[in-house]
Amino acid sequence: MKISWTNKVPSRASIPGFTMVETCVAVAVVGVFIVSLCGGLAMGTGIIRSSRERQRATQVMVEKFEMIRLYTWAQINSNGFVPTTFSAPFDPKQTNGGLVYNGRLSISSATNTGAYKDDLRQVTVQLTWTSGSLVATQSMTSLVARYGMQNYIY
Repeated sequence: MKISWTNKVPSRASIPGFTMVETCVAVAVVGVFIVSLCGGLAMGTGIIRSSRERQRATQVMVEKFEMIRLYTWAQINSNGFVPTTFSAPFDPKQTNGGLVYNGRLSISSATNTGAYKDDLRQVTVQLTWTSGSLVATQSMTSLVARYGMQNYIY
């Protein structure tokens, strides 16, 4: 019985592995993926922030309409009783700094109402705020009737 041992070293061509070109392509693909992921996260964060700001603006405008709903017809029509300008913070608990909504409330005669012209008023609430370097505006309009809900409250 003959046992032979050979100390043969395999040639470089037969060792499995990655070439430099394959490694560079893989690093480029991973780099594009990471850059896309960071861009997507930044865009998502901006969209969520904008949605929160618009939602809060809607809440402020609805609050003003609820205030108008509780006034009597005489109070709505008297000059100076309803404040025409106001401001509201983004975070009601925050006392200074931060995002602030500046609002304007206008009450005018309703248009295109025919026979009800003297019994209707058009109320418009408009908010403006600065988000970063952008100025955003949102408004809401509704009608108030002389014989509306306020007659049942008082």
